[in-house]
Amino acid sequence: PCHCTDTIMLVHLSADRQRASVVSLPRDSYAEMPAHTDRTTGKHHESHPVKLNAAYAEGGPTLTVRTVENMTKVKIDHYLEVD
Repeated sequence: PCHCTDTIMLVHLSADRQRASVVSLPRDSYAEMPAHTDRTTGKHHESHPVKLNAAYAEGGPTLTVRTVENMTKVKIDHYLEVD
């Protein structure tokens, strides 16, 4: 089974913590997944296009963050995972 994420949201909190901006990224969007080593198989993969939600299955939160950063050109400082 695919351990893919259902929802990915990018949140920005203002410096004064008074405002939050949220963008929902469609899970079926295609993105360029950065080169990585698969955490289950240990196999190295070159950068390749995938559906955005597949990044979690291949590399967990770290690869998901890297893929979203690559797609949006936004630096992500923290992530939150809800199960």
